[in-house]
Amino acid sequence: MQFTTLAILALTAFTGVSASAIDAASAKHCKIAGCSAELCLPSNAEPGVSGCVQKPEYECFKTATCQYNAREQSCNWKMTPKLTKCIETKTAPATKPTPLCKVTGCSGELCVAASSPDRPGICIYKPEFACFKTPAASCEFDNNTQSCGWAKSDELNNCITQAKADADVPKEAGCKVAGCNSELCVPKDSTATSSCAWKPEFECFKKASCGYINKSLLCGWKSEDTLTQCIKEARLGA
Repeated sequence: MQFTTLAILALTAFTGVSASAIDAASAKHCKIAGCSAELCLPSNAEPGVSGCVQKPEYECFKTATCQYNAREQSCNWKMTPKLTKCIETKTAPATKPTPLCKVTGCSGELCVAASSPDRPGICIYKPEFACFKTPAASCEFDNNTQSCGWAKSDELNNCITQAKADADVPKEAGCKVAGCNSELCVPKDSTATSSCAWKPEFECFKKASCGYINKSLLCGWKSEDTLTQCIKEARLGA
C-alpha cells in the first residue's frame, strides 16, 4: 500500500518521528514500529513487538531514516555517521568521577587529597580510630576550605567522644559479677555476697554489662534504661 503524505504526517504525530524518517521510495516497503518507534520493519510484517523498555539510544531513531534495501529486500535504519555517533554516545558506559579524596594512615584515620602520597600517620592506635570505619564516617572534599577531611556529623562526633571516654576509664581495678545469682556488679577486690534468694528480675542481669560507669571508679550495670525496664516487667510478672 502506497504511503501518502498524509499517512506519513500521521505517523509523525503518533511516534514523534520526523516526516523525513521514511522517504518516498521506502514508504511503500517499510514502516516504523515498536513501543519507542525503534524498529524499522517491512510494511507487510506483523506488528513489531519490542520489550517496551525505554533505552537511551532509542532517542537517536527519532531523526533517523528507515530505509528499504532493494538488493536484500529488507528494511533497516540508515546508519549514517550521525546515527552511529548518537548510538555510541547513548550506549557508552558512564564514567565514574575521579575521587578527590582518599583514606590513608596506619589505622585508616586520615582523609587526604587523592593526589597526596600515602601517609602512614603516627601509627599509634587510638580507640577513636575505629569510628572512621563506621558508616558515620565520610571522607569528603570541602568546597569551602578546598581540602579533604572527615565530614562533620553528630553520629561521628558522638562515636569519637564515647571512644575517648571509654579509653579514659581506669583499667587497674576493674569490675566483676558476683552474688549467688550473678546479680551484683562490684569491684574485683570486693568480697560482697548476696542472700542467695532467687528473684525473677535476676534474669535481667544476664543480658546486662558490668563495668565502670562513665569515667568514675564505681562499678555498675550498664544499659540502665533497658535493665530498669526489664526489672520492672519481671517484678510485675512475679
